[in-house]
Amino acid sequence: MIVLAVIDGVKNPPAVNTSSSLESKDAEEKAKKKAEALEKKEENAIQKAKEKLIAEEEAASKNIVEVSTIARDKEIADTVKKIIKKEYYNTAITKVVVNDHYGTAKDNDYIVLPYLKWDSKNTKKTTKEILKLYSEDLAAQLIAESDISEITVFWEVPYHLEGANIAKFNYSRSGKNMAIDDVWYDPSIRKRIKPSHIEKGSS
Repeated sequence: MIVLAVIDGVKNPPAVNTSSSLESKDAEEKAKKKAEALEKKEENAIQKAKEKLIAEEEAASKNIVEVSTIARDKEIADTVKKIIKKEYYNTAITKVVVNDHYGTAKDNDYIVLPYLKWDSKNTKKTTKEILKLYSEDLAAQLIAESDISEITVFWEVPYHLEGANIAKFNYSRSGKNMAIDDVWYDPSIRKRIKPSHIEKGSS
């Protein structure tokens, strides 16, 4: 009888509750997936926060550059106006334009465009001499501003030509100097007036 009992025990092992085991495994899988989803969500949130911070820093940097550029434009224009008001007789300032000079490889390089009016009644020869003298002097004084690479001075002289430019002088930086590149005069001041001929009347 003892032998039979042992045999019965071998033949009939205790039953295992498979339903409870599967439920436990499913619960573990769900918990794992939930943890992974939460971790991914946190990573995405951190990544978005980093991207936002970088974008804000770039925007702030851009604003600083733009403000700096605008401030320098105004500073140059004010310097030009100060020279003109102090140095040049009977000269009115129509406007002073300061632009970025994209024709050079240097960053923060400027071209200055003063539009001036010389309100004086002189001969064409004297007018041309004065306009050239004032333009050359202005270019020479702006050599000290190392970020100015080109200057073009426009002149009006109402006595000779009303409401339009009569002369233009263009200078560009050459080492420590400003070299003259181009000079233009309107025909009204450039051409010479031929002496008139009086015909004798017939007797």
